[in-house]
Amino acid sequence: MIIASTQTRFFLKSLIALALELLFMMNVQAQWIRRDGLYGNVVHALAASGTTVYAGTEGGGVLVSQDGGSGWNLVNTGLTNTTVAALAFSGSNIFAGTMGGIFLSTNNGGAWTAVNTGLTSSFVNAIAVDGPNVFAGTTYGGVFLSNNMGASWTKVNSGLTDTTVLSLAINGGNLFAGTDGGGVFLSSNNGTSWTAVNTGLTGMHVLSMAIAGGAILAGTNAGVFRSPNSGANWTAVNTGLINTYVTALATSGSNIFAGTSGGGTFLSTNDAANWTPSNTGLRDQFVRCLASASNGIFAGTGDQPGYSGSRSVYFSADNGSNWRAVNTELYPYLLCLATSGNTIFAGAAGLEGVFVTTNGVSWSTAGLFQSDVSDLQINGNTLFAASDNGVFSSVDNGASWESLGLTYSYPSSLIVSGSNIFAGTNSSGVYLSTDNGMNWTAVNTGLTSKEVIELATYDNNLFAGTTGGAFLSTNNGANWTALNLGSTEYVQSFAFSGAKIFIGTGKGLFLSNDNGQSFERVLNTDVVSVAVNGSSVYCATYSGVFLSTDNGANWTDLGLSNGDISRFSALAIGGGNMLAATIGYHGLWSMPVCTPPAITQANGDILTPTLTSSSATDNQWYMDGTAISGATNSTLNVTSSGIYSLQLKVGDCTSEFSDDFPVVITGSLHFDRTEIWVSPNPAQDFLKINGIQDNMNSCHFFDLAGRSIAVPMEEVDGVAVADVSQLESGIYILRVKNGNAAYQMKFVKM
Repeated sequence: MIIASTQTRFFLKSLIALALELLFMMNVQAQWIRRDGLYGNVVHALAASGTTVYAGTEGGGVLVSQDGGSGWNLVNTGLTNTTVAALAFSGSNIFAGTMGGIFLSTNNGGAWTAVNTGLTSSFVNAIAVDGPNVFAGTTYGGVFLSNNMGASWTKVNSGLTDTTVLSLAINGGNLFAGTDGGGVFLSSNNGTSWTAVNTGLTGMHVLSMAIAGGAILAGTNAGVFRSPNSGANWTAVNTGLINTYVTALATSGSNIFAGTSGGGTFLSTNDAANWTPSNTGLRDQFVRCLASASNGIFAGTGDQPGYSGSRSVYFSADNGSNWRAVNTELYPYLLCLATSGNTIFAGAAGLEGVFVTTNGVSWSTAGLFQSDVSDLQINGNTLFAASDNGVFSSVDNGASWESLGLTYSYPSSLIVSGSNIFAGTNSSGVYLSTDNGMNWTAVNTGLTSKEVIELATYDNNLFAGTTGGAFLSTNNGANWTALNLGSTEYVQSFAFSGAKIFIGTGKGLFLSNDNGQSFERVLNTDVVSVAVNGSSVYCATYSGVFLSTDNGANWTDLGLSNGDISRFSALAIGGGNMLAATIGYHGLWSMPVCTPPAITQANGDILTPTLTSSSATDNQWYMDGTAISGATNSTLNVTSSGIYSLQLKVGDCTSEFSDDFPVVITGSLHFDRTEIWVSPNPAQDFLKINGIQDNMNSCHFFDLAGRSIAVPMEEVDGVAVADVSQLESGIYILRVKNGNAAYQMKFVKM
C-alpha cells in the first residue's frame, strides 16, 4: 500500500491563464535556455522513495533528485502541461497529476506519457495508489479509478456529493477523499460508493490527509483533526498549532509534521496531541506539501499570490529542528544582473538579496538578505550593490558585505568609476562618494528630475536616466545637461558603441550617431533594457527580446514574447551568453551570443608568423574570405601572404568575423641578380618600387580577382612611386617589367 503525497489546496486557474501558459511554452524559441533550477516556481507536490525525490511545480514541470535533494534535474520530456499538483509512486513508476490530466513515467521521469482515456476532468489535485489500483482526485470531476496503470479511467462517484477532491489517503481497505467544502468521504469498495464521515469535523475544506498509528489525520482550514475509527468520529488536535490553515501532513516514524499557510511547519511527537513550531531555516512559511524520505523530511513551499517571497524545496535531517533549501533555485523576481567572465550575480526583490552562479545552473545565496537589490556593479575584484537598505560592497563574491551608507536614501542604481562611486536614488537625485562610501555628496545641479532609474558611464561621461528624461554630465556630476530625445521620456537603460548612444525609454529606443547631439527613435515600444554586442543591439521590451544588426532599421523577435515571460527587468552579456532576467515566475534565461574574436600576432617572425585567437576554443580560420580546412586551433602558423580572419562557432551560435588581419610574408625577390622590392609594406598612401636598374617600362596593379586597377605613378629621385591612397584596404598584386625581366609581388594597403 502506498499513501499519496499530501497535497495542498490547489489554487484553481482560469482557462485563459492556462491558454496563455500553453502559448508561452509553444512559442519560446529553442535557442533560449532557462538557467535557474526550480525556476522560482511554487512547489505544489513532492514524492519520495528512498533518497529519490520528485518535485512538481507550478509552470516548471517536474524535477527529480536522486541524491536526497543535493542536485536536481528537470524531467519534462513528454509533459505537455507543466503545472503539476500531484505526484505518486506505483512501484518503480511515477504518476503526475497536472492541470492537463495525468502523465506516467516508467523510466524515472526520463519521459512522460499522457494516460487520460476516460478521464473527463483534467484538473488533477491528488493521486493515491493501492496495489494495482490508482485513484485520482479532480476538480469538479470527483474520483477516477484505473486498475491498468492509467491505460483507462472510470469515474467512481456514487455518494460523493462534493466532486472537487483535494486530497486522498488509503488505510487498509478504506479510501478517504478530502473535499473542497464537503469534508471527508469514505469508500470501502474502491470508490464504488461513498459515505460522508464528518462527525466532529468542523473544518470542511480538507486540504491534506495522512495515516498515523492506524488513525486518519485530516488537515483542514480549521486545523488538524484525528479519527481513530475510520472517520466515524473526529477530534480537533490543535494544541500548540498557532496557524490552523493546514495545507500538508506527513509522517516520519512516530513524528507527525503539519505544514501551514503562513505559519511554516509544526511537529508532533505524541499522535498529534501537541504541536511545536519547527521553522528554523525555513524562510518561506507558506508550506504547500511535505514528503518523508529515508534521509529526512522535505517541504515544498510557495508564497501567497502577490507576495514575492522565496519558493523552494527545504530539507530537514533532524525532524524539523533545522531546515535548509536544497534546490538550485534562483528566485524569480530578478531586478538586476552583473557578470564577470562565467560568473553571474543576480539581485532580487522580495528581500531575497543577491545570488551567484558560475555555471548558470547551480545557484547559491550571496548575502544581503532582507534587501531588495536593484543594481549590481563590478569594479575589479569588488562587487557593489544598491538596495533599499543602502549601498554595499563585497570583495569575496558576496560571502560578506560592508555597508557604504545611504541607508535611508533608497539607492536604485550605481556606477563605479575609478575612486568615484555614484548612486542614483528614487527621490533625491545622484550622490557621489570619493572615499569608498564614508561620505556622500548630492551632485544634482541641472538635474531637474530627481527620481533616478539608471546610471551609466562612457568615455569619461556620466549619464542619468530618470522619470523625467536623460541627462549628461561631463564633470563627474558637478553639472547636468538634459539630452534632447524629442520629449520627456521615462529613461530605463543605456548602451554605447563608438559614437553611438542607445537609450531605452518607456516610449521606445532612441539612437544618437553623434555622441548625443541628436537622437532618433528606432524602436517604438517600451524598452526596459538594452545591450550591445559588436554590431548587434538587443532590447528587452514588454513584448519580448528583439535584435537589430543594422542600428535599429530592422528588428528580429528572438522569442520569450508571450505570457509573464515578457516582463523583463535586465539584459546582460557574459560568458558567451545573452542573459535575460524576468520579474515573473520564469527566472533567468540565456541565449548564446558569440562575441567576435580578436587576432594578434604571437611572434615577430616575418617569414613564418603565428597568429593567435582571443578564444581558446571553437575557432575557424579564414584566408582571403575562404575557410582554411582543419584550421580550428587557437593559433595559426602562416606560410602565405593574405588577409586572415576568424570566426567562432559555439554550438548553434556563430559569431561575426574578427577584424581582418593582413599578413605579408616579407623577403627579397632575386632574379638574374637583380633585386626588386616595395616599401613600405603594408602601405597607406604611397608605395615605393625599389631596385629599378633600367628605365621602368611598365607597372601594373591588380586585385586578388585579377582585375586591373589604375594607380597613379611618378618617378621621384630615380624611384618609382605609386599613389595608393585611394585604394580600399586589402591585398593587391604588383607586376613590374624592368628591362627584359618581369616581377610579381603582393603588397597590403592599410
